[in-house]
Amino acid sequence: MTRVEAVREQLTFQNEDALVNPATAVAFGQQIGAQYMLYGNLSSIVKTNADKSDVYYKFTMRLMDMKSGLIEWADETEIRKTKEKSTFGW
Repeated sequence: MTRVEAVREQLTFQNEDALVNPATAVAFGQQIGAQYMLYGNLSSIVKTNADKSDVYYKFTMRLMDMKSGLIEWADETEIRKTKEKSTFGW
């Protein structure tokens, strides 16, 4: 299910289910459009040797102006997490 379908399903529930107060339900067509969309990617690489395990995470993010389609901001960062292996093998 896409995010748009999930929102539509929630709106249908709010407007058609007796459990939701009609005075507080979000009405169809009354939503404001998003000005920006934030999207990105997360990837990881695992490197293991005899005494430790390293996991490298790379985050890539972009902020797009929905009206113009221009990327207003973009960044990426890498994080390394290291785990020492137990000498007892437990």
